[in-house]
Amino acid sequence: MPSAHSNPATALRCPQCQQGRLRRSRRRPGDSLWHRLFFSAYRCRDCRARSWRFNGGRFAVIAVTGAAAASLVAVIAVGLGGDLGLHETDASSPEPALALAPAAGPRDAARSVVPREIHLAAHPDLPQRAERGDAQAQSGLALAYLNGQGVPKDVGLARQWAEKAALQGHAEGQYQLGSMYLAGTGVLQDFPTALKWFEKAAQQNHAAAQYRLGLAYYNGHGVGVDKTKAYFWFNLAAAQGQREATAARDRLLPLLSAEQVASAQREGLAWKPAAVKP
Repeated sequence: MPSAHSNPATALRCPQCQQGRLRRSRRRPGDSLWHRLFFSAYRCRDCRARSWRFNGGRFAVIAVTGAAAASLVAVIAVGLGGDLGLHETDASSPEPALALAPAAGPRDAARSVVPREIHLAAHPDLPQRAERGDAQAQSGLALAYLNGQGVPKDVGLARQWAEKAALQGHAEGQYQLGSMYLAGTGVLQDFPTALKWFEKAAQQNHAAAQYRLGLAYYNGHGVGVDKTKAYFWFNLAAAQGQREATAARDRLLPLLSAEQVASAQREGLAWKPAAVKP
């Protein structure tokens, strides 16, 4: 004898007459979308009352399908949106850009020993060394004032000390000064001047400055848009382990022709950094 549950309708009872003689009912034009999607309709053979039962299996299928579609849309949006994510997103906040820049790699070590974050309490002699004209100390003091570490935060003094280091040819000071002009911190925002200081530091093989220079050429900040030069500078910075530059270079690569990539790579192989100034 067949089980009473072989037909799902026999396991249900009519909410009106409490009999178990239900059969599936067709959908009607007036049924809501919610009921059409997630419920099954039944009609009682005895009292003819129509009722709904939640369909868990159908709900699960729709939920899984919707989640998969949302994930696909998100992947497409990440891949195509925002001009590949190469815009200068931190231009309005230079302090995090300076404080959170990647640590110096092996090729950076010979250039500068000034950390990207410096607390004056750990370097009490920094002001004296800076006053004596030590460019590294001037760069470090600029960061201390910029981030308010051991001294009250003062972007004006930060710019002054960064400028002193930059004018001596110190790559970190040039990078700091370029970042301030890029964001308009302590100075009026000026993309061409920011570009000038980034290029001076980049020519000394300063990886973060090379990355910023690549962004300038990509976005046309202070210079005409030139995707080939952007790739060139991203590639140099990536060779030093600069992670943001590596990601930007790889996102830019599909937008260039084979000839553009080959030209930029040849230029990179032939490029020699300028003499590093202490």
